[in-house]
Amino acid sequence: MTKAITRRRWQRSVLTTLLWLFSVWCLVALFTEPYDPVVMAQAILANRQSPLISAGLLVAVLTFSIFSHWFAWAISFLYYRQLASADATITMTLTDTAIEGNSSVADTKAPWLTVKRVIRERDYLFLPISKREAFILPRRGFQSNADFDEASRYAAAQTLASHLPKSRSGGE
Repeated sequence: MTKAITRRRWQRSVLTTLLWLFSVWCLVALFTEPYDPVVMAQAILANRQSPLISAGLLVAVLTFSIFSHWFAWAISFLYYRQLASADATITMTLTDTAIEGNSSVADTKAPWLTVKRVIRERDYLFLPISKREAFILPRRGFQSNADFDEASRYAAAQTLASHLPKSRSGGE
């Protein structure tokens, strides 16, 4: 589920990697004399331990940039049990004005404007409200596949309508 929320194009992962590498170059250039990347690389290779450390850092940056959604999943998995709502039954209601959630732990109401987009997967409907938070509606929570399909269409329509600019009415 975390992967669906944090999914991004491979081009963005490449850009992130390049920005990380540029940032490292800027820091090295700030604290050392040579600004030429070739001279820096030659200095790193001249020291016996520097190439191993540099290669390790490069692998770490590449791994984090490309597989960041797996790290987000691991953190959310570890954090889940600390939540008061873990394993609680939550009843979600989609109304014309908001998404409402009711449980024995707490109640919530979020206007459609807070939903960034609607993500429909095979078994889940995601309504992200931030980069790391979403309302998750499992297919198994609906009485039928038709109800799941209808909820998906309704959520998409409500999200689109809430993000459209409001037209002015009246005589101005």
